[in-house]
Amino acid sequence: MNKTSGTQEWCDKELNIYKGCPNNCEYCYAKRIGNHFGWKKKDDWINMEFNERAFNQRLYNWGVVMFPTSHDITTENVDTCIKFLLRLLKETNNKLLIVSKPNIECIKKLCKALENYQERILFRFTITSKWDSTAVKWEKEAPFISERIICLEYAYRKGWNTSVSVEPFLDKTPIWVIELIEKFCTETIWIGIMTGRKYKYHSIKNIASILSDLKLLPEDIRKKIRLKDSIVNFCKKNNIEVD
Repeated sequence: MNKTSGTQEWCDKELNIYKGCPNNCEYCYAKRIGNHFGWKKKDDWINMEFNERAFNQRLYNWGVVMFPTSHDITTENVDTCIKFLLRLLKETNNKLLIVSKPNIECIKKLCKALENYQERILFRFTITSKWDSTAVKWEKEAPFISERIICLEYAYRKGWNTSVSVEPFLDKTPIWVIELIEKFCTETIWIGIMTGRKYKYHSIKNIASILSDLKLLPEDIRKKIRLKDSIVNFCKKNNIEVD
């Protein structure tokens, strides 16, 4: 289980072509940042706004590009996102990390449209709970957990590189999610906590217990686990040992 340094652990460049996101997640960091810097008011964040300047920007060979980071790929914008990603893949040699709370219609479209570049793409799906009933309290308009797992399995069975972000984990322990999805992950599984607000399972006792339980997982699963900086920083602050 390795320590992290935020998105720099994931990519060399972050790209977005919309402002706002319809998922309406209670813990959304992008909403807070966007409101603070005046990109888009938090009360209007749920209404995505196309950013033509970002769509038409000049593209470079950055290395690993993460898309998107502050909006999602939805049924309303998937075709536009595909156009942008195809240009990125055709005009540069970048590798692409697609991060999403996915729905199956979008994933099927992405898999078909980008299949010629499959070896350069990694899907990382955000799956924060084992249960729809838990996630919907925090991710009010996002696709259900059950659909996200369907998307993960679909991409895996189609031969894509797959990964999962369990950040923030919403259950008492992220192990419940890990045991559910690890067989469909060819790459890493990232675990993080909610930032910017307190959550009932983010106690010193619970985090320490989770870290101990992670060590008991089978070795092949443990090798996939990564801890986000949200957990690493929490542990440092509270003198919890992290391997």
